[in-house]
Amino acid sequence: APRTFSVTMYKQVDGQTTQLSDPQEFQVVQLREGALATDSPKQVAKFWRKFENVTRRGSAVQIALDNSLNRVESMRTALAQSKADVGNLDTRLYNLRMKLLDLDEALNGNRSKRGPGEKNNPNVGSRMFVVNRVLEFSTYGPTTTAKENLAIAEEQLDTIQEKIEKNQKALASMGRELDRKSTRLNSSHSEIS
Repeated sequence: APRTFSVTMYKQVDGQTTQLSDPQEFQVVQLREGALATDSPKQVAKFWRKFENVTRRGSAVQIALDNSLNRVESMRTALAQSKADVGNLDTRLYNLRMKLLDLDEALNGNRSKRGPGEKNNPNVGSRMFVVNRVLEFSTYGPTTTAKENLAIAEEQLDTIQEKIEKNQKALASMGRELDRKSTRLNSSHSEIS
């Protein structure tokens, strides 16, 4: 974005840093007006920051989802090895896993269709890719398509994040239930011995 910058030159030799000049200010200016109407440089920069924030949030949501899916797999293993009467815990865990996989599909697309050339429904990841491509190759700022895709991706992230948090609570509750049932089984075996 056009504005005033400052630069100072230094050299570093054998771990010793020496200042070579006093600070110098310089102006970065727009070379020419584009043929298409554009937002102000401040508005363009604001959109970039919003895209960066949504990208960071998307990464955090992805990590939370991956952690939840990993926990489900660990609990499935524990259930398979448990001799305790777990009631319908395995069915509830299966249903929760399916909900998490649905959220994964909303975030990243259908796992079976992730190969090259496969058509997939729009998802958060594909929408963010569109915005990234526009920002990468546009010289005049975000297009209407980029703005719309970012807004939709943000709404989808809100929904996905809310559902992940709800499912994490259910998963934690199931984990405590499995621990209680396993503890009871182990203590009853101790009493018999």
